[in-house]
Amino acid sequence: MFSKYLPFFIFGLFTIILVFASIYFSRIKRGQPEKATLRKTFQEFMIACVVLVMLFVTISPSNMYATYQYSIKLRLSPLFQGDVEYMINVLMYVVLAFFLTFRLNGHIKTVLLCMGFSLIIEVMQYFLPIGRMLSITDFVLNTFGTLIGFLLITSLLRYRNKKQGDNLQLKGT
Repeated sequence: MFSKYLPFFIFGLFTIILVFASIYFSRIKRGQPEKATLRKTFQEFMIACVVLVMLFVTISPSNMYATYQYSIKLRLSPLFQGDVEYMINVLMYVVLAFFLTFRLNGHIKTVLLCMGFSLIIEVMQYFLPIGRMLSITDFVLNTFGTLIGFLLITSLLRYRNKKQGDNLQLKGT
């Protein structure tokens, strides 16, 4: 199913690598410290890769919902039955929130940005003729994954900083 889109995915990944390599070297050229520059560029690179994978998974055409092209679904009962589709939604946003928390200095910005991104993807699935449909359940799960990722990274940083005797610092940890 995804094999015909693999060249686009590889091209997108290659483009991201080139863009972030140029960003890294331009920051070094401007005299920014190498270690901080590498960390910042790596965080931004990981966010871009996660977004690319998320778009690849959520916007690629599917025949699964072809008969429901312009409908909206809301199914909360499968949430607790371990459906793989729902777990993937949560996991994608856990990873995105994990990396965004570093770059956006945590707090509400991470949650709002992830919710906005989720909303944009759901609206695109509704309007684009790709055989997908808007799902309120997906939006709820994406938000839930965002909260899990944000709480996970803040808890890990608090534990680490408590162990080291430092204050909690999200940005540039």
